[in-house]
Amino acid sequence: MPEYQAKGVVWEDLEVGDEISTIHWFVTPDDIKMAAESFYDDNPLYFDKDFAKESEWGGIIAPFYFLDATFRWVVFLSRGGMRHQNHTINAQGILESFLPIRPGDRLVGKMFVDDKFVKREKNFLTWRMEVRNEDGEMVARKFWRSYWTDREIEFPKKETYE
Repeated sequence: MPEYQAKGVVWEDLEVGDEISTIHWFVTPDDIKMAAESFYDDNPLYFDKDFAKESEWGGIIAPFYFLDATFRWVVFLSRGGMRHQNHTINAQGILESFLPIRPGDRLVGKMFVDDKFVKREKNFLTWRMEVRNEDGEMVARKFWRSYWTDREIEFPKKETYE
């Protein structure tokens, strides 16, 4: 893993099975509420303790999209202090949820190279992200396939938008 932090993520250097990054997340009630608010989701299960206590879940839980928003592959890269030089395009994504996420959960996410292939002279890479709670139980798993273009990432200068 440290070699990716030093030189960045380059498609040619990645091998299936490589562990790329690990991130830690302590889930707060505000994290859950902010995720719901960002999607204009006013389900009281995400912020009302009394309502949630009477539900089948017995308390506040995060919406299903919470992990999709917080455990994106670019979050794993940026939190690991890494970068990639090529523009990538999302080709496919699968999110599997196994356990509810609750305030106070300590989550550990690990990202791996799950698959790498060339199809029609195009480079594809599938990331596998596994999220576990403090008991080591799998909370969620996500597969994210990227098409790696030859186009380098270019950020416009600030003056462009003035």
